[in-house]
Amino acid sequence: MLPFVSEHTKQVALEVEQKNLAVLDDYEISNIVGAFDLENGVFMAPVDGTYYVFLQGCVASNAWMTLAIMKDGAAIGKLLVGDADYHSCSSHSLVTELASGDKMWVVRVEGPTTVLNEDYAWNIFTAVLIR
Repeated sequence: MLPFVSEHTKQVALEVEQKNLAVLDDYEISNIVGAFDLENGVFMAPVDGTYYVFLQGCVASNAWMTLAIMKDGAAIGKLLVGDADYHSCSSHSLVTELASGDKMWVVRVEGPTTVLNEDYAWNIFTAVLIR
């Protein structure tokens, strides 16, 4: 198992110009073998295999956005997060095959809000080699 887990530890503003650019986390919980580049928000598979990937995004009330998990430039998973009355979080998980050197990252795809919120839960991006 070669896991990495990264998170946002504070509210993070994603500029409108950051649409379709990597969402950068600011804290590594775990980064065994150093496969996650915290500075650029990119995970590079260290070995061929099957990976479990999890993404959670949170926003304040009366806000929404769509986030996508990207694999070498193509979306392989998306989540929509938002609610008119309450702070909300949404998550998406998937299993994917990666070859050594394949890259994954998260982008903001659309939505009027540009802030990931940390008031009640963490925004998390993680991948674990399962086979």
